[in-house]
Amino acid sequence: MSRCLAKSDPNVPSYQDSLGQEYARIAHLRQLSHNAVTDLMPAALFKQTDGYVEKEKIFE
Repeated sequence: MSRCLAKSDPNVPSYQDSLGQEYARIAHLRQLSHNAVTDLMPAALFKQTDGYVEKEKIFE
């Protein structure tokens, strides 16, 4: 009689739990990289609007 380790051991995460943690880690890394890029840009040249960055019209 063989048993699945994930079912018998509560310390082993299920496949869905592992996948969810991986997606959360990727989303966190994407947010960190987005923050790093926007921090490096000159504030006078760029403004952030709804998740993307657009150039402001400085010279009119």
